[in-house]
Amino acid sequence: MNEKERKKWLELYDIADKIKLLEPWRKLYASDILVYISKKYNIDFYCSVLGKEDTHTAIIIYEGEDIYDFFDYASNNYPSHMFLNYQNYFLCNYITREETLKENLNIAKEIGKKYRGVWTSFEYFKKGYMPSKLNIKQVDKLIEVLNAFYSMIKDIVEEKIKVDFEKGYTLVNLYDKEKHMYIKRIQEFILPQRMCDEVLVDKYIINDLKGVKRTENQIEYDFLNYLPLYIRDSVDSDGRRYYPLARILADKKSGMILIADMCDKKNYKSQKDYIYESLEKLIDYFIEYGIPKKMYVRDNQTKTIVKDLLNKMGIQIVVKPNLENIDNLENGFLRS
Repeated sequence: MNEKERKKWLELYDIADKIKLLEPWRKLYASDILVYISKKYNIDFYCSVLGKEDTHTAIIIYEGEDIYDFFDYASNNYPSHMFLNYQNYFLCNYITREETLKENLNIAKEIGKKYRGVWTSFEYFKKGYMPSKLNIKQVDKLIEVLNAFYSMIKDIVEEKIKVDFEKGYTLVNLYDKEKHMYIKRIQEFILPQRMCDEVLVDKYIINDLKGVKRTENQIEYDFLNYLPLYIRDSVDSDGRRYYPLARILADKKSGMILIADMCDKKNYKSQKDYIYESLEKLIDYFIEYGIPKKMYVRDNQTKTIVKDLLNKMGIQIVVKPNLENIDNLENGFLRS
């Protein structure tokens, strides 16, 4: 760590410690989302404060549409092992020394930060990855974002601004082009929608499937989610460890597992290639076992991807956070 980086880390820890002194969890619930619209990054950042409902105190920062994960997981009864698939955020943690990442202990020591009891610690959570320490670009970003949220939180804690979160309002910190400065305003909270492209199936594939028999079968299919399994060589070029993608197809009534693949994303040029392969495997199932009456998927993102194929084949799509047969198999993997 050079001197410039040391100053950046110290600045980040200082603003996080100032937020801790405000004890915002005494005032704000996790669902009381604050919004900062950054002129520099052209990104909407969302802040959630943890601690009012339990003993874990922290600040969570979501970028853009990643806030969708917060509401999606909170409003659906996903199985606990799926939690990592709804984690795209920065975490400013106020925890014990024993809970702090070793890398963060070293950083605090290097910049001269000393704590007793409750330590300030930062982690980056990304879908499919183990939690990791921040890189210096993320440090620079969070300095701006936490400073903006500190100003908002301070006004709320000191009751200079009152927001009726229960009625769907939020506090927004945004740049006013006419005044050439950031201003705060209360407005209705609007959840951004997650964009996911529908995969259109070639008409020749549909023609090839027209002669395939139809059945009363019902199936479960999940292929977009990761499992928290340790794989020795699953490390990115930046040193972050990642998990395998689980592609599982099951017969709903019998519980028979028809596909069970643990896939390494390094084997694919892009996520699109992996998705196309997953659809091809589904089509292979249709050819071998017949066209099912109904297919269950875990979330709306998966539904969007398979919708064109299933609609053209007359297959009913059902979104169900818990896929019993797939979940049983995955829990077996995790216990072994």
